[in-house]
Parts: sequence; structure tokens; C-alpha cells
Amino acid sequence: MFVSKMDSYIVKIEKIEALGVSIKLKRPIEFHYKVEEQHHTMKNDELQIICHAESYEQCLKDVQEELAVLWREIVMHDDSRLAPDALKAKKYLLSLAEP
Repeated sequence: MFVSKMDSYIVKIEKIEALGVSIKLKRPIEFHYKVEEQHHTMKNDELQIICHAESYEQCLKDVQEELAVLWREIVMHDDSRLAPDALKAKKYLLSLAEP
């Protein structure tokens, strides 16, 4: 029988910085980070983001890119064009962004 080791942590993102987006946050966005047999996962239920990668660094890069895409595709768009889940994500992200 093979038993794998699994570690779990909280990763706090204090700045969105990827794909030309640079936003400093008032409060960090917390991601649940898990490693299982060299498989890295970061997840944030509120923003519905899940990233999988072969390394911590790549997983963190993927999270940053997902946050940057959310910023561009949700925060920068008019509310009338957004679905209810997107509006909720927009309000959450705007509440975290420094002016």
C-alpha cells in the first residue's frame, strides 16, 4: 500500500501583478495551497479560482494571471454586462484594491 504525504497551507496574495496589471491590495486574498505527491494546487472559493501546477512557483504565477484576467474581464467592465457571480467577484476585488 502506498501512502502519500499531503501538506496544506494558506498563501496570501498582497498584490495582483501579471499580464500588465499591477494592483496593490488593502487586504491579502487568501488561497488554500495544497501539495500532494508533487502536485500543487491553489484554490480560492470566493473568486472561484483553482490552479494546478507541477511547482509552487508555477502555481503562484498561474494564480497571479487568473487574478489579472479577472481584473481585466470583470472589474474593468460595466456592471450591466456582468452576471450576478461576476458582479459579486467585482465588488469583492474592488473592496480589496487600494485607491
